[in-house]
Amino acid sequence: MIESAPIRTLPLLPSNVLAGRIPKWRLDRLVHRPCPVCDADDPSTICRRPDHLAVAQCGSCRMTYLPEIPEDEDLAAFYRNYAENKELTPAKVSWIRKLLPNRSPDPFVELLENSGGLSGRRLCEVGCSYGSFLSRARERHARVFGVELDEAALEHLGRIGIPASKTFEASAEFDIVCAFQLMEHLARPSQFLGLASRVLRSDGRLLLALPNGGEGEKVGPAWIGYRVDLEHLNYFSVASLSQLLSRYDLYAEHFWEYHQPNIVRSNGPAKPRPGWKQKATELLRKLQCDPYRGSGTFVLCVLARKAET
Repeated sequence: MIESAPIRTLPLLPSNVLAGRIPKWRLDRLVHRPCPVCDADDPSTICRRPDHLAVAQCGSCRMTYLPEIPEDEDLAAFYRNYAENKELTPAKVSWIRKLLPNRSPDPFVELLENSGGLSGRRLCEVGCSYGSFLSRARERHARVFGVELDEAALEHLGRIGIPASKTFEASAEFDIVCAFQLMEHLARPSQFLGLASRVLRSDGRLLLALPNGGEGEKVGPAWIGYRVDLEHLNYFSVASLSQLLSRYDLYAEHFWEYHQPNIVRSNGPAKPRPGWKQKATELLRKLQCDPYRGSGTFVLCVLARKAET
């Protein structure tokens, strides 16, 4: 008889890596949930994260997720002050930007312009934080609205004139719904997609960006994605995400994989100053802003449409 390999608990990242911080969950009050994609309840543990929560794979659809998660009360408390927990702040406008207002394009704005345009479209971003993307979309004459739980961010959105609240209105209707780095946080992602489908007009667009769980399938239990951003509850691949989207008449039209993980180590040894070639390359990259390119596959971006009725 061949013994199964022991379940490995992954090591903490150094304390100076912001993305590796462990939220203060009450581990004695975790709640169980079935697979967030197919609702089967046959998880097979892959590993334990540094916070000791188990990462598992669904025996039916192969979705990777956490079957035991913090209770709703703990999640709500965490996201009320999410910006503070993640050290997020509103974007500052430098004196150079005031003199030279032209900025490098936003890749999500360019994707939406290329797939049907923004001008005059009703656009909602769920999890909009301080409104950086919505401000860019508004510059392209989109009619924007934000959904955000963080109270400090909501106050800031009010100050810059972006309408926002903690949820949709019952009668809301949009041409575009966006959610960047959101799906991985949700205890019940199917509820969000059901709501997004309800408020989207026929042939409306849903633009998602999230950590690429397909990398975890390639790398295995030691994948860096299981050691960073430990508030994540779901690890979608393009296949598992597409399966869940289709349950709500949403169908993936395009997808892209890009970027490396953001493992910034602060207070380390001083880095050498970049040479002129590196500076020139970075400047060209910002000016071109090709939304379909990028080094790495850590982020998954999916553009889906609501089926026409």
